[in-house]
Amino acid sequence: IDLIEEISKILNFKYIIVIGNQGTGTQRSGRWTGLIGDILSERADLIVTDATVTFERLHVVEFTHPIMHTGITILFQKPMATPPKLFYFARPFSAGIWVAIVVAFVTVSISLFIVGRICNSEWQKLNVTSNYSISQLTFPNTVWFVAGSLLRQNTRVKIRSIPGRIIAATWWLLCLVVIAMYIAALICYREEDFDMLFSDVKSLVKNAKEHDIKYGAKKDG
Repeated sequence: IDLIEEISKILNFKYIIVIGNQGTGTQRSGRWTGLIGDILSERADLIVTDATVTFERLHVVEFTHPIMHTGITILFQKPMATPPKLFYFARPFSAGIWVAIVVAFVTVSISLFIVGRICNSEWQKLNVTSNYSISQLTFPNTVWFVAGSLLRQNTRVKIRSIPGRIIAATWWLLCLVVIAMYIAALICYREEDFDMLFSDVKSLVKNAKEHDIKYGAKKDG
């Protein structure tokens, strides 16, 4: 309406708006229906609509310069993610990698426990007057430390000896790599969980019968 109003002001003419109810128009048995049929039968002098420029229409009517350009768009229901299974968290790594992580976990725990037994720097006296010394690297504490490092949590277990710190630093580096790889793989698996039946027009036509996809187009352009 705004467009035809501006044109009428520029060319100084009056107009009567007639609303069509048969669409833009198609050719049937040699005759045009819809708005294009109204022009050809002189029931209308000008139509303002979002008509698609087709080969057949170019032969019977004249199109003005387009006031907007729109691409061809395919609309479909947003793909839904499949519900996660019970052991979904284990999918990013294979069984061999999980076994290797468990073996490394046990090995580091035992190694730190042994270091805590044999290194004098790990033993601390209870107080100045006491002759009794203790080590923080008990087996429960080493397991807690290794698990906390893997989950990136502070365990408040202090390692004082150089061999223990070397083992701990190596384990921290390994945990950093494992966590980064796990997150990246988990994101990829989440993207794959969306059931994409097609990605372009060719795959849509190819998979239409197989997946019972029903498609259509805008009537009369």
